[in-house]
Amino acid sequence: MSRTAIVTDIRLAPLEPELYRGRRDLTIRIVNTHLESLKEGNSVECRAEQLIICAKLLRMEDPAAYAGIIGGDFNAIDDDAEEQIRDLRLSDPGEPSQFADAKEFHTWGFHETKPLKFPTCRMDKIVFTPHGEVTLDPPVIFGQNAKTEEEEWVSDHYGLLTTFSV
Repeated sequence: MSRTAIVTDIRLAPLEPELYRGRRDLTIRIVNTHLESLKEGNSVECRAEQLIICAKLLRMEDPAAYAGIIGGDFNAIDDDAEEQIRDLRLSDPGEPSQFADAKEFHTWGFHETKPLKFPTCRMDKIVFTPHGEVTLDPPVIFGQNAKTEEEEWVSDHYGLLTTFSV
C-alpha cells in the first residue's frame, strides 16, 4: 500500500520580524496527500502511519518550517481519526465538535448508490501545526454540483478551501 505526498515550502518575509522571534523569513510547509483508502487488511495501520509521516514532514529541520498544513483525502473512516490528529499535535479547524451540525463538513458519499452501507462522512481535511500567529480558517466546502459536460460527477469528493494567516 503505497501513497505519496506533495510537499511545498512557501517562504514569507514578515513585516514585523520581532513577532516571529526575530526571523527575517518564515517557511510555511504544505503537504497534500491521499491516505490509504481501503477498510480491510492492515489499512487502518497504514493510514495511521501515513499520517504520522505527513506530520513528520511538517516538522523536518532542513529547512526548518515555522508552521505547516496537511490537506487532502484523509479517508477518515477509523474510529480514532480525530484522536490521531490531536495525538500528533495538529489542530483541526473543521473538527465537528466545534460546530452544531457536523454533517455540514461531510465531503464524501453524496453520490453513493448504497447510502446505508456507505453514509456521507468527512473524509477530507485540512489540519495544521498551531504555532505563534499562524491561524487556519475552518474549511469551506465547494464543488457540490461540479459535473462534466457529459453530466458525470467530477469527483466523488467535494473540495475544501481555507485561508491561513501569519
